[in-house]
Amino acid sequence: MERWAGKTAVVTGASAGIGAAVALALADAGLAVVAGARRVELLEELEKNVKGHGRIIPVKCDVGKEDELVRLIEVAKDNGGVDVLVNNAALLFDGNITDCNGLGAALDDVEECLNVNAMAVIRATRLAVADMVQRKAPGVIIMLNRF
Repeated sequence: MERWAGKTAVVTGASAGIGAAVALALADAGLAVVAGARRVELLEELEKNVKGHGRIIPVKCDVGKEDELVRLIEVAKDNGGVDVLVNNAALLFDGNITDCNGLGAALDDVEECLNVNAMAVIRATRLAVADMVQRKAPGVIIMLNRF
């Protein structure tokens, strides 16, 4: 981890669970972590728990909204650029996509899930890679998935 100290990471879905744990571990290891989540108040609480030399930069971000995802990456660029991207944000829904009698998952839920779990990952990755290439900076992209 010493290699990444002083670098900038972006973690989506950082308000709870694995995302919060990853964001905190990276900050404790000395990274500036641009932490994105819909519940920014939880990110602000997480920021208080950093014990290492890094920091958490809370950003309200619903990755399913392209403009908010672009803003998340822009905040990282304003803090040195994206060196590490952790695609962690995800949605789950109840039911099966094959249920057609109204008892399964609503089609809107399935569409929102695909937008967050697939399209947002693609968008974030493309934005991060574009920044890495423009800066000629090596980077790491980590994909977590709950499909």
